Amino acid sequence: MFLMDRFVILLIISLLACKQVAGHEFWIAPDYPLLASGQLQAQLKIGSDFDGSNRIYNPRQFQRFEFSDGESWQPVPGRMGDRPAVRLPLPASGRAVLAYQSEPEWVTWDEWSKFTGFLQEKGAADLISLHRARGLAETDFSEKYTRYAKAVIAAPGQPLLDQPGGLEFELLLLSVPPASEEGQIRVRLLWQGQPASAVRIICQARAAASQQRSQTGQLAAAVRQTVLSDGKGEASCAGQPGTAYLIDAVRVAPLSDASDPQGSVWQSWWASLTFFLPAR
Repeated sequence: MFLMDRFVILLIISLLACKQVAGHEFWIAPDYPLLASGQLQAQLKIGSDFDGSNRIYNPRQFQRFEFSDGESWQPVPGRMGDRPAVRLPLPASGRAVLAYQSEPEWVTWDEWSKFTGFLQEKGAADLISLHRARGLAETDFSEKYTRYAKAVIAAPGQPLLDQPGGLEFELLLLSVPPASEEGQIRVRLLWQGQPASAVRIICQARAAASQQRSQTGQLAAAVRQTVLSDGKGEASCAGQPGTAYLIDAVRVAPLSDASDPQGSVWQSWWASLTFFLPAR
């Protein structure tokens, strides 16, 4: 009975969290200092401005949650309610890639200004006129969305090496500056395995020194840079040593309400990528 009660409580908390923060970024946040001890722990986070709340390990919320040691993909082990959601030994190679695909979720937009603000932020403002051209209501309409998150992880002294995860919407880390040097981070955005061009990509950075919260519980603002993917789906942003990065992109497309059991009229796909550039 206790286990069943615990499961129900955790499920309710998780569902409430989804409703409260729907439409925000979702990412994998490894515990980077712990990597030196050979342990890999990571939180599933949802929020904004590279700051958010932690989600529990909940198989009902994901279609896929795996890690790779550079050779093969394996399921991330866990029990319902685990937090952090990832807790396992770092592969012998000293490197790992985590990949997560959520189950579809839905959000109801009850304020037109919030929806248009979302489209403008994600570089899809042209869809505002399309929404009106489709004769859709400007309040109380539904959007279906799916999240795809990756984290590229390396123990101190090991290079960051990403690999394709086969996600429908995916950010791939191509290159980073030489160890402990400033330079350019290069990524590629893929849609169904093909380069996704002319998509807004947002790079957020937070230095290790600013990871600690102030007495008011606030984190220092993340440094944000917005870039556009080129014809190869590639984009660059500035990289600095001793800094954690969250890079994300969103794809939005019309959806016929007849094709969705929830009656959604829009569908979106969210891709995120996290990694850490070591300090000098």
